[in-house]
Amino acid sequence: MTVVKKLKRLKSSRKTLIKQMDLLASMWVRMRDKKLYGGLCPLCRPCRNTNPGPIECAFHWITRGKHILRWSEINLTASCWPCNAVFSGKWGGGNQATFWKWYQTTYGMDQFNELESMSHKIANFGIGDLMALKADIDAKLAGQ
Repeated sequence: MTVVKKLKRLKSSRKTLIKQMDLLASMWVRMRDKKLYGGLCPLCRPCRNTNPGPIECAFHWITRGKHILRWSEINLTASCWPCNAVFSGKWGGGNQATFWKWYQTTYGMDQFNELESMSHKIANFGIGDLMALKADIDAKLAGQ
C-alpha cells in the first residue's frame, strides 16, 4: 500500500471516529440532562424567558473546534434547538452574556474558570487518544 493511500485511510478512519464520538457524546449528554432537568431544556426559561422546550441536541459552551473540550462533560449541556441556535457562538452575539451567567450560577465559578482556562490549550489527539476518549464516552453511556 502506498503512503498516500495509507494516509487517506487513516484520515477517513479519524473522521469516522470523530463523527462517532460526536454522536455518542451528544447521546450521553442528552440522556444525562434529561434526567437532571426532567427532559426540558435548562436554558429556555432563564435565558430566553420562554417555557422550556424538549431536549433535542447537545450544546457546546466553547466551540467544538476546540478539540480539547469538544467531548468534555463540562463543555456540554443538552438543549432545545432554538436555544442551541440563539446561544451558540456563531449566532449568539449579544446573548452570550446571559447564558454564561447561567453557566456560572449552575456549575459554579471554579468550573467556569476551568472551562475558560482549558479553552486556551491546544490538543493534538492521535487516533489512539481518540479511541481512549471514545471508550470513556462508551463507558458513560453504558452507566446511564
